[in-house]
Amino acid sequence: MRQKENALKQVIKLSCKSKQYERIVSLYTLLLSYANAVTRNVAEKGINTVLDVLSSTSELKLMEQCYEITLKYLEKMNNERLWFKTNTKLAKLLLDRKELNKVSKIVKALRSACKDSQGIDDHQRKGTQWMEIYALETQLYSETKNYKKLKQVYDDFLKIKSAIPHPRIVGIIRECGGKMHMKMGKYEEAHKNFFEAFK
Repeated sequence: MRQKENALKQVIKLSCKSKQYERIVSLYTLLLSYANAVTRNVAEKGINTVLDVLSSTSELKLMEQCYEITLKYLEKMNNERLWFKTNTKLAKLLLDRKELNKVSKIVKALRSACKDSQGIDDHQRKGTQWMEIYALETQLYSETKNYKKLKQVYDDFLKIKSAIPHPRIVGIIRECGGKMHMKMGKYEEAHKNFFEAFK
């Protein structure tokens, strides 16, 4: 089964390189159907490989279609971790392309996925995921120059103690926090944040 999965990945890559985009959706759907037959790690690697290849193309519609197929599949398979990672990856791509309304919708979905059964933000169990959400939000609010919301997100970020964040995430949040403090004229705070961003 793994050979079939690898072969499909290669065919998808070749289809991308030769710009035969019409084949990719059906091939990718077939690849996802094999994901149940392999381990979660192998399936995750296959999905990420294909999404990375698609993200490098200029075919935005194709990329979004494949992300949508992936997210529906992951919801159906109840793979919450990969669903979250795939959504954050899509949000980052859309941020780079300045599609801020779509990013906002994804952030909203990510936020609701990180609440506990009573609808309260679950910072205790999902602190690292909240850090990723805050990184996306700080970039989004910096881009839209919504400093009020940026300040709120930044303050929420500082309250999380239960997470072990990736240094890149802390860097993004601290850099945006530094820019925010610069705009507010709080130069000492800005200096501190920029220092923490590049630590």
